[in-house]
Amino acid sequence: MLSSLMAIGWIVAMPSVWYLGLLFALGGIYIAAEDALEGAIAAGLLPEDLRGSGYGLMATINGLGDFVSSIMVGLLWTSFTPGVGFAYSAILSLIGAIIILRMR
Repeated sequence: MLSSLMAIGWIVAMPSVWYLGLLFALGGIYIAAEDALEGAIAAGLLPEDLRGSGYGLMATINGLGDFVSSIMVGLLWTSFTPGVGFAYSAILSLIGAIIILRMR
């Protein structure tokens, strides 16, 4: 949800140092929570003898996802407007949050 809020915040960005600082703080909180939680969840799901490989696979998938999403947002940003790229990001983040909430 924080990721979606941050992306929406960039769509309606105001030229204020405080506003931009708030967006960067939201991004930092989101990334810190995501990195800590995904590692903890992976440790709980993986057998002890496969944790190293599991973390490596998770890092590979995260890297590929970052690469593909950067290309998509870059294409949308260039072809349309930065707002379209951030809207795409916000929608996918919200869909991901809904999926995770439903899996509980």
